[in-house]
This record gives sequence, structure tokens and C-alpha cells, in this order.
Amino acid sequence: MKARLPLYAKILLWFFLNVALLVAISYMVFRAQFRFGSELALSGRAGDRLQSITDLLRGELSRSQEGEWDQVLARFAEAYHVDFYLFREDGSQAAGPAITLPLAVAAQVQIRPPAPEGSDRPRPPFAEQGRRDRQRNDDRDRRGPAPGPGRERINPSALRPRFLERTEDPKQYWIGLRLRGERREGQRPTPPMVALLRSESIQMGGLVVDFKTWGWVGAGALVLSALFWAPFAFSMTRAVAQMTAATARIAEGDFNTKTPAARRDELGELAAAINKMAERLAGFVSGQKRFLGDIAHELCSPLARIQMAVGILEERGGQENAALIQDLREEVQEMSALVNELLSFSKASLGAHKPKLDPVSLQEIVSRAITREDIELPVQNTVPADVKALGNPDLLVRAVANVLRNSARHANGAGPVQISATEENGQIQLRIRDHGPGVPDSELPRLFDPFYRVDTSRARETGGVGLGLAIVKTCVEACDGAVTCQNARPGLEVVFTLRLATTTA
Repeated sequence: MKARLPLYAKILLWFFLNVALLVAISYMVFRAQFRFGSELALSGRAGDRLQSITDLLRGELSRSQEGEWDQVLARFAEAYHVDFYLFREDGSQAAGPAITLPLAVAAQVQIRPPAPEGSDRPRPPFAEQGRRDRQRNDDRDRRGPAPGPGRERINPSALRPRFLERTEDPKQYWIGLRLRGERREGQRPTPPMVALLRSESIQMGGLVVDFKTWGWVGAGALVLSALFWAPFAFSMTRAVAQMTAATARIAEGDFNTKTPAARRDELGELAAAINKMAERLAGFVSGQKRFLGDIAHELCSPLARIQMAVGILEERGGQENAALIQDLREEVQEMSALVNELLSFSKASLGAHKPKLDPVSLQEIVSRAITREDIELPVQNTVPADVKALGNPDLLVRAVANVLRNSARHANGAGPVQISATEENGQIQLRIRDHGPGVPDSELPRLFDPFYRVDTSRARETGGVGLGLAIVKTCVEACDGAVTCQNARPGLEVVFTLRLATTTA
């Protein structure tokens, strides 16, 4: 059997799938921005954090001796959980653990060729060097690239204050922070350098993106979204549940059922259609029952005249016609019993008003029904004398008598009919059980339908026309009770559930 997924679960599942799709697209855009747009990745709050680190690191380096720069970088690495390296703009390493840079990172770091080996020419002051670099770049822009080693054109994009690179084998993320030279009074100026931050995670220690923060933000968004969607999903599923319950009661024959139709959407239209359907069905069924009652009432008079004629014919007929007259009398009696059942069914189901319910002794009701039917099977009445239920005496006697008649007809003389009563949760359950063959389990739900019979031959030998248990149901429901049946193996057990009569009732 396939698992049933409620409608509200489907709605919320679809919503979360939608959110998951948006998250996946956002992640792809995020990764693409790291791969193709480092400027965007290092902007916003990430750029502010990196600018603060740049300022702090430049200040620490300017206040420290060059031999202390390794300790400075170690403190920063411990504080930000990434590796720190310091390189000069000619590509030589100034501080930090010794490392060979990947080509892509080295190309970003080295914007000035190193001094010729063995050259003792001092480097010009920072301001003069910067002026010369800018002048040389401007001249090269006008003239175009010049051939020869160490004469490559400087890429202006390399002078960005920050850059991001992603390398493979192993996969690592690099952030470069350009540190302007610092002039310290009485000391040689600190040359411009590049601080490199390395990490194996795209988070870069939370400097670029803090997944933990985003995770909490995402979880909060999901909770708020679920709370926002829950009333909508609940209202819709509640309307569907109400309509489901209403249609189930209509299917059981309760055509007075109404379902709320105040919604101004498709569900409201469906509820209104269900209410209209129930009204139409109620009209059809009541019309059918009224028609049966009218036909039965009209048949009473001709049947009475036929019975009178049969009696006269029996007195005047000879011995040679006695058998034929007896067959005719039996047929008339069968027709009369059928008409009486139709009248009883119509009166029980089309009562002009609800019968008055009084405390009645179930033992007395059962005794009256046994006396009325006088069935051939022995009956064991074990109903306690002090058990009282709310009901109408005449309707309950008719219901019990019909069940006894049904048991005598179908039990095939097997065992006694046992009648007992139990009290449970303010209700009385009156049980009537025979010891016959029972009925197939698949037929149990339809036993109380009018004109339904397990044996469809409808021969006189197999019973009536299928109104006995239908009359039982209408009589018990008129007493605010319910009736069910089940196979007792052996036998069939019919259970009346009635309200317990209180001492003040």
C-alpha cells in the first residue's frame, strides 16, 4: 500500500524544494563570483574586513623591526585562522614561512622585476620609486610593449589594493593585500609589499564569507517562511478535511450534513457544490421512500379485499380446490407481509417528528420482542434488569424483533440466539448473536441497505425482500443510536449502541 502524503505536507515540501533550488542557484552564483569576479567577492562587508586587516597589518609592520615580522604574521595567522605571508613587489619573500608561490599568485605579486644579481645600487626612496613606476607605465602605454627580459609591460590591474586567486592541486584560496610603504621618522621608509592570506576553505577563516552566520540566517528564514506558510496550508487542508468528512457522512446516508462554504476560492465553490448535492440527494431519497410508503398504503385496501374474497372462496369451495385456495392464501399473506414491511420502513425513515426518548428497560424490550416473534430457536436473554437506555419502546421492540426474525430465518436452526448488554463510557451495547453460518466479510457494510440481500434469488424459501435490517437501522438511529454487525464465527452478531439513561432522566 502506497504511503499517503497529506496535502499540507505536499505544499510545504514543494515550498522547501523551491527554497533549496534558490539556495543551489545562490551557491552557484557565489562560486562563480569567486572564480570569475574576485572584485565582487572582496567587496561589501568582506572588503571592509580586509581593509581593516590591511590597516592593522601595515601599522604592526611599521612599528616592528624587519626581524620581528615573522612574529607579527604568526599572531595574525592565529587570530584569523589563515596562513599569512609577506612578499615584496619584486616577488621576493619578506616574512612568513618559506613557500614557493603558484604561478598565478606570483604573477599578481610581482609587478616590478628584481634588481640584477650582484647589483649594489640602492633602491630609490618609496615616493621617488612610485613616481618612476607611474611615469614608466604611462610611457609604455603610449609606446606599447618593449621587447627584452625584464621589460614586460606592467598590468594596471595588478595594482588593485586586493586580489583573489584560486589554485588547484592542491585546491587553495589566496587573498593579496597591497600594503603601501610607510615612512618612519629618522628611519628608512618601508617599501610597498603584498601580504598574502592562504586557506584551503572558501570561507578564508570567515573573512570573505561566514557560512555559520549565513546558516543561522538561512535557518531563521526557513522557520519564518514555514510560520508564514503554515496558516495558509492549514486553512486549505482543514477545508479539505471538512469536505472529506462531510462526503463520508453523505455516503452513509446523512443527507442533512453541511460543510462550511464561506471561502471565496475554488474550495469554497466545491463546498457549496457538496451542500447542493446533499440537498438534491436528500430530496431524491425522501421522495423514493415517500413513494414506497404511498404505494404500500394504496395496496392495503385491495389486499384486504383479496383476503376477504379468499376467505369466502375457502368456505364455498370444494375439497378438490382446497390445495389451490391454500396456495392463494399463502401468496396473499406474503404480499401483505411485504406491504407491512414497506409501511414500517417508510414510517421509521419519514417520521414527521423526532420520537420522544425515555428511559426504557432493555430486558423488558427484549422480552416483548421475543413474545412478539415467538421464533423456533431458543433465546437466551441475559440482559440485566437494571440496565436502562434512552429510546422509544415501540421502535426498539420492532428493531429487536426484526433481528430475531432474521436470525431465525438464516441460522438454519443452529444453536440459541444469545442476547446480552454491556455498559461502556456512558453507552449501552445490546448484542444479539446467532450461531448460523454468518455472511461474507465483504457483504457486512451493505447488510443495512434497503432491499439488499446476500442471496439475490429472492425466493420465498430464502427470506424476505431485504427490508428487515434496514428497518432496524432506521429505528435505532431514530433513538440517537447506531447499529453495526460482525461475524462472530460461528454466527452473526448485531450490536445496538444506545445512550445510557441517567437516574434523573
